[in-house]
Amino acid sequence: MYEWPFELWSTFLTAIAKWTTEIAAGIVIAVLLFASRKGWKFARALVDYHYRIGRALGAVKRIGAGSQLREGPGLWLTKPITVSQSDDYETRLKASKVLVVANAKGGVGKTTIAANIGARLAEILPKPVLMIDLDFQGTLSSMAIADSNQWVPPHGKDSGANRLISGDLRPSDIAATGLHAAGAPNLKIIPAFYDLAQAENRVMIEWLLGDRRYDVRFRLADLLHDPLVRSTFSVIIIDSPPRLTTGAIQALAAATHLLIPTVLDDPSAEAVVSFVRQIETFKNECICEYIEYLGVVGSIGLTTQNTKGPQKRLSDRLNAPVNAGGAGNATQLLPEKLFLPRSAHFSHAVGEGGIAYIMMGNSEDERKIKDRIRALADYVKEAMKL
Repeated sequence: MYEWPFELWSTFLTAIAKWTTEIAAGIVIAVLLFASRKGWKFARALVDYHYRIGRALGAVKRIGAGSQLREGPGLWLTKPITVSQSDDYETRLKASKVLVVANAKGGVGKTTIAANIGARLAEILPKPVLMIDLDFQGTLSSMAIADSNQWVPPHGKDSGANRLISGDLRPSDIAATGLHAAGAPNLKIIPAFYDLAQAENRVMIEWLLGDRRYDVRFRLADLLHDPLVRSTFSVIIIDSPPRLTTGAIQALAAATHLLIPTVLDDPSAEAVVSFVRQIETFKNECICEYIEYLGVVGSIGLTTQNTKGPQKRLSDRLNAPVNAGGAGNATQLLPEKLFLPRSAHFSHAVGEGGIAYIMMGNSEDERKIKDRIRALADYVKEAMKL
């Protein structure tokens, strides 16, 4: 008479054991599935990490074998080179007017020439002239805007140049932003400050280690070639730093024209030839395929001594084939009448926080300097068809 309860209890325990086993098995399977998904994601992340690190290291690696290693083409030629996100890139570029004043050597008068050309063009062109300072020292900014409270960003804020190369500005922002240069209501400037140096490093590293869905080399080109920006300004003039920084590469990729200032001595001539060769490499690799040279111009580094010898040697080097140590006739030294000679007026203007062309009076010496500035600016205007 006791068999029935014991059989029922035994059946109940068997069912409980079965359910427990199935639940445990389900839990184990769920844990394994979760772990496998996590493991798969981790494995994929690890592979992606090593791929990105390898890609970044590959961009800066040396080439060759054994003891004959030499530097490679450089990280800015890392493939793929995606010239634009737009199908009408060439059309938009050729409709734009963007002048870059650049040389890989410092102290040759790039900023002085950019500022004074900008001031003269703002005087004669119908629409505003926009100058962009892409040197983190901010010399152009301080030259154009005497009051540092206007162009130095407040604590905790980024400079305009920082936001520009970072892609934080839209075309409408560029059209509406910019500070007016002192004494030149038709001349606007996007200033730079020391935060730009950090921004250039950050953008470069983000691009090297990121997914590269967007080519940061053409970020500035996409902004400056926008129809709204083109219709707002007669011309955009970029003061490029004496280094191939992120900002300098973006400037070259955005440029329609290039002017190269130089001091007329042999070391500077060597720097010009090397720089032109680098530009030609960038052109061949489609970084700045359509850029047009305005020429090489003698700058404020000139002294009163005769410079015919250095001029001839530089011209010969520019005309000589690349395999003979020259620049392959890619560009020419401009006539001496377009040079900006050494003058105390330039130094005085910088010391006073201003642009010489705007600040100078009507003395005989000042008129001569202003005539040189006008001649160079008028040449730029004609060559760029402004």
